[in-house]
Amino acid sequence: DEELAQFLREHPEGMELTRQGTTILPRTMFELVDDLGQVNPLEARAIVRQMDESGMLIEPSGDRFIGNLLVGEQAELRPLKRAWVASTERLGLVEGEKEKSGFERVMIEHANVAVDQLRERFGLPPFRVPPEAVRIVDKIPREKPDVLGTFAQYAQQAEILDDLHPMQRLEVTIHEMTHFKSYGAVMAQRDSEGRVREMTYRTGMNIYSRDGKKRYLTGLNEAVTEETANRLLMEVPDDHPVLGALAREHRRIIKKIGEQNAAHLASTQVQPHWFIPTNDIDDEGKQRYIYSYTKERVHMQQLFDRLVEHNPERFEGKTNEEAREELFTMLQKAMFTGNILPFGRLFNDTFGHGKFREYGHLQTVEEQQAFIAAL
Repeated sequence: DEELAQFLREHPEGMELTRQGTTILPRTMFELVDDLGQVNPLEARAIVRQMDESGMLIEPSGDRFIGNLLVGEQAELRPLKRAWVASTERLGLVEGEKEKSGFERVMIEHANVAVDQLRERFGLPPFRVPPEAVRIVDKIPREKPDVLGTFAQYAQQAEILDDLHPMQRLEVTIHEMTHFKSYGAVMAQRDSEGRVREMTYRTGMNIYSRDGKKRYLTGLNEAVTEETANRLLMEVPDDHPVLGALAREHRRIIKKIGEQNAAHLASTQVQPHWFIPTNDIDDEGKQRYIYSYTKERVHMQQLFDRLVEHNPERFEGKTNEEAREELFTMLQKAMFTGNILPFGRLFNDTFGHGKFREYGHLQTVEEQQAFIAAL
């Protein structure tokens, strides 16, 4: 701590230099404070508070806390601890991460602005996600090989695969940015050894069980998130200095797909704007297009149609598309604000008391489809 104090006295710009781990010292301020914490926890805690007050620690996108396992000083220090953990997650490059290109920095900033403008429609303030919070990586270790991006609520960190078509990379970035800027909450739980640890409780409409072993409304949350990302991708301005040419070509292809596959799309309920270009080539030598969360989004549309069918007075005078859009906006608002009660009330008023809770506890799209069909 003496070395750190001397450094800051000699370098008034020191606080700025130590942001995100940048420093003249041979080790970062975060490492020095970690070391100090081993011998003098109170002094280390005081420095962390000062770092937080000076704006060196991040402000989480969502810091609602669920549970009462933390009391007294533990409860008081909880937000500071999370800000410290999330800030250290953003220091330097990790294994498999690459330096961001100019294009990637532009796409991250565009996603920031686009999702903030959507949040504003629901009365929410902007929340800028810095480039350091979005890692461009060569692989994402997950059980599912088709995962192209991830977002960790507690650590406040997103990962995007590097080897993607530029429009696909932008779409995945918008998808993860939507998760980042959705309603977020964390909770405290005891592990198998009785220790209290914090973990994600809510990301948008996605809710974790109190033991952390199950997730509820995951499919519906991903359906709304992916639909949001696809729509925002279609809204990239033609005259954007970096993304405009890609956006114009994307919209041209989407229009062509819709015209050439109208019958197939109508029968499958797949929408043309769901198609995203990849770097892959099919057997005929043509660029391959994919669409994601198809089952989840088709089911969401079917759920909307059932709600409209059972509520003719509520949707009187509206086309099916207008009614679907009203229900989608209701879920979109729930994802960003965390208030899913309006949709839940409509569901229960339509299908019976407690039915939305039953529906939410189902773990697969197939189970949800069967449940809705039986109502």
